[in-house]
Amino acid sequence: MKKVLQRIVFPQTDKIAYHYGLFYRGVQCAYIEDGDEKALMLAEGTLLDFSGYLNGFALNKWNLYTGAEKISLKLRLKGDCRIALTGYSLNPVEPERVCFSENRVKAEEITEFEFEYPVCQEEMLAFEITAFSRTLLYGGTFSAEYDEGAVKTVNLAIATTTCFKEPFIKGNIRSIRKELLESDEEIAQHLYVNVVDNGRTLTPDEIESDHIRLFPNPNTGGSGGFARGMMESLHMQENITHVLLMDDDVFILPESLHRTYTLLTLLKDEYSEAYISGAMLDYNKMDLQYEDVGSVSRDGSLLKAKPNYIMTDLANVLKNNHEIPHLDHPYAAWWYCLIPRHMIEKNGLPMPFFIRGDDVEYGVRSHTKFLTMGGICVWHMGFANKYNAFMVMYQSLRNLMIVQASSDDIADCDILGNVRLCFFARLEELAYDGAELVCRALEDFLKGPSFIASADGEAIMKEYRQLNEKMIPLKEIGDVEVRIKDESKEKVFLPLVSRVKMKLTFNGHNFTPEKALSDDIGVIDYDGQYEKKDIFFRKTLLAVNRYENTGAFRHFDKARYRQLKKRFAKDMKEYRDRYDELSAAYRDAKKIFVTEEFWKKYLGLE
Repeated sequence: MKKVLQRIVFPQTDKIAYHYGLFYRGVQCAYIEDGDEKALMLAEGTLLDFSGYLNGFALNKWNLYTGAEKISLKLRLKGDCRIALTGYSLNPVEPERVCFSENRVKAEEITEFEFEYPVCQEEMLAFEITAFSRTLLYGGTFSAEYDEGAVKTVNLAIATTTCFKEPFIKGNIRSIRKELLESDEEIAQHLYVNVVDNGRTLTPDEIESDHIRLFPNPNTGGSGGFARGMMESLHMQENITHVLLMDDDVFILPESLHRTYTLLTLLKDEYSEAYISGAMLDYNKMDLQYEDVGSVSRDGSLLKAKPNYIMTDLANVLKNNHEIPHLDHPYAAWWYCLIPRHMIEKNGLPMPFFIRGDDVEYGVRSHTKFLTMGGICVWHMGFANKYNAFMVMYQSLRNLMIVQASSDDIADCDILGNVRLCFFARLEELAYDGAELVCRALEDFLKGPSFIASADGEAIMKEYRQLNEKMIPLKEIGDVEVRIKDESKEKVFLPLVSRVKMKLTFNGHNFTPEKALSDDIGVIDYDGQYEKKDIFFRKTLLAVNRYENTGAFRHFDKARYRQLKKRFAKDMKEYRDRYDELSAAYRDAKKIFVTEEFWKKYLGLE
């Protein structure tokens, strides 16, 4: 039987239309209304190449995950044009194009044309349209042949957690309802949406309809919201087979959900326990892919499996569709993570972390494969300027310590070494409040599992966020020159003598009179990215958010440095002395934390 795997998509909003290169290559074409339909209009002489990130057909992935055969392309169009069937591979690092066939077609009315690709070894299939007259492209699909017995029944529930992000959640619900639930596609009868509202600002009239339900929830952070979404999904009478966890402050194309659903219906049995990890692209720079799979590294930090890719670059599209090499401790972030029902039943619910690290813990706990595919993605808000000291220095570090203490999943990772590195890096750059957040992460970890079981995450966040730097507009700061950062410029390193001096004195904090420090203000990035020369022996630093043109002064404070260093040493000693006792307590508590009984009590649902 023939199954539609991908639909051709077009840029339909002004924001994403600017990045039309994600859809096709060539000149930008208008997306116009033509009677009751919309179409992409190609003027005479226009050539468009549909090998973009969102429309290229990842043959290597569809073959690997599903065993696709006899790939064909259908296009609905009107006009006089040539259709070229193409394929691409990296050879070895640059794209290599193959043209399989060229077909001239003419149609005075909307007509559907079908073309079949030959059996080939290319990594990605695509097509090109050359318009000999005004041509309108209304849509199209990539399809493949499968044995009927290989097609699985899938009932997919989206569990999305929201808190005061009404415009995003309402927009996503509208597009899912219009393009999927109200369509005549198969997915319309198998897709459900459970909206968990931690902010309790939404009403059923705004959200609910057939297949869409709203659940007011106490503000227990992402972990509490997703736990509720998992529970509600598993208890649905529709016999949900898969749960998709999705953030609220994202923009999504319904086609990503369509491809996800289709992939699930055709997956080979060897991937029955695999998670699908949707990529996260930057909402503020929509052609930048930030991450699709992450991992906990041996040094205790969180790493992306791939570098940042500009997805309007064809080579990056092809690289992105290569299988990820082995990762020791992989996870999928919960901006878009699909989990099979039986894996939730096997592994339980999230840990009560409130926010940050719940997806990391669940991923490394699951010991499974993570599947990715171009075009299965979301655009997430604010990652270009989203650094938050409370989130990074407290929530992430505290929760990673708990992850390690509560199981053997990341036993070989130097989490404590990363904690130490973060603490001293903050002191070095005069970010004393950031260093205090590291101490608080340690101290709250040392309180044991009873603390996170009963802690008011919202209150902790409100209190501890006071230690975030208070950024003010640069125009209010005065006569300090702040240049636009030039990433292409070669770094200027400190001379050897200065490097030794900096290390021996810990940037002037030890054995150094304050009068020996420079009065020149050092300008650095607020998120901890800096060169040693910019912080060396300075009395004052200006930490700058270059995206928002804001900044905050940091002042050398030897007394604060000594107090924090003493506090950290005490915390570290207690950590080492009590670790075995704490680890046993966290392991016992985890058996309870991941149960539905715990979460019903935690959420007040008993």
